[in-house]
Amino acid sequence: MGEARVVAKNTGVLVLVEVARKAFGLLLFMAIARLLGAENFGVLAFGLAFTELLGLINKFGFEPLIVREIARDREKTQSYWANIALIKVFLAIPYLLVVIGLAHLLGIKDLKLLVVYICSVDTIFQNFVLYNCAFFRAHQKAEYEAITRLALSVMYWLLGWGIIILGYGLVELVVVLATVKLLSFSISLFLIHKKIKPIRLKFDPAVAKEVLKGGFPFVALALVTMIQGRVGVLVLSFLKGDEVTGIYAAAMRLWMIFSFIPIGIRGGFLPAMSKFAAESATESFGKAFRYSFKYLFIIGFALAIGSTVLPQGIIGLIYGPKFAAAAEVLRIVMWGLLITFLNYALGSVLIAVKREKTLLWIMGISAGISVVSNLILVPPFSALGSAISILLAQGFVFVAALFCARPYLKADFEPLNTLLKPILGGLVMGGGLLLVQRWNIFLVIPLGILIYFFFLFAVQAFDADELRLLRDAARKLARV
Repeated sequence: MGEARVVAKNTGVLVLVEVARKAFGLLLFMAIARLLGAENFGVLAFGLAFTELLGLINKFGFEPLIVREIARDREKTQSYWANIALIKVFLAIPYLLVVIGLAHLLGIKDLKLLVVYICSVDTIFQNFVLYNCAFFRAHQKAEYEAITRLALSVMYWLLGWGIIILGYGLVELVVVLATVKLLSFSISLFLIHKKIKPIRLKFDPAVAKEVLKGGFPFVALALVTMIQGRVGVLVLSFLKGDEVTGIYAAAMRLWMIFSFIPIGIRGGFLPAMSKFAAESATESFGKAFRYSFKYLFIIGFALAIGSTVLPQGIIGLIYGPKFAAAAEVLRIVMWGLLITFLNYALGSVLIAVKREKTLLWIMGISAGISVVSNLILVPPFSALGSAISILLAQGFVFVAALFCARPYLKADFEPLNTLLKPILGGLVMGGGLLLVQRWNIFLVIPLGILIYFFFLFAVQAFDADELRLLRDAARKLARV
């Protein structure tokens, strides 16, 4: 139970901090979208998608490797940090050269080119922040990641609103974005040095070879995952223009905002699942998977139902009437988000048992489906085509990953509590939302949440162990 309490605490901290971060970000992006308009918002979305996709050259997928290997043997911390940091500094040079060369080859120019250049620097700092946070997760010290990420959000919030109030534009906004990532990296570096292990930059060829070899499947996995998430923006930008891209990006921004949930839950469960797999603790491993799958389904299903019933109200609240066309896109992509939530749980199983190469094949095929379906569906259906593409690609991942993960899942799945009761709760919530959808959106959304979770507690969807862990986690979070 001690391990379970640590998992509950870390998961709670990671999810709670991401809720706070995304709340800050959502309010800021509401103002940014209205300030920039659909066209400039599309330019920003393209710059971020383009540089983050190429940023895998610098990122190299080390983070999942760090979480898995350091969770198994914390004595590797110092040597892993030093060698991977030096490798990432070296990889930043080819990354920037590729960004510059490919941008000119594609004919990107003027404002869009300048935004791409600034976003490329932002991506380097972001990769280093995520790198340091991987060590916090591996040591199950989520509170230090919370400090790093909350500091980033608060700084971005303050400086971002300063840009808006002073009347500056897109270029100044992305400069602030890069500056905040640099400051956040500095904070995470200080915490690594003081709270995890003292930093000593000593290059060891054997360790470097080990991490490069171990990280390669993860960088390939990250590449295909990034292709899935960014290909819609890129295809729309080239085939339909910046305004349509901005409409699609507005809906996908909400996808990105809620993506913190599976990332936070996996960050809490993956170290423990890796440990259970190494110890051949089959029952504990299966139970950890069931809990992660269950919580992701509960949250993802509620988001999908709510977005199906209230897409116009949500888009209108966040972006205003100029982005009304994003409502139908949102209605589709949020069902894709539900499937993505579940894919995180299944992917954690394959990573924990060192089957990341299998996951890579699955994600690679899915990325191919995403690219081909976008090229086929975007010309006739525009932004809706990219939204449908997400459903196709994520649906394939779910079926294939479930098939490959099943041999490692021996514990009872408990479908009544894991699936059936949340589905009934979501349908009850959806019915309630339909009855009051014309009310003020600020009343409707909290009412839907209350209906959903009241139903889940009323039908006892959570067992005694879960309720005890939730209480323990709440107490610990109050002290963090």
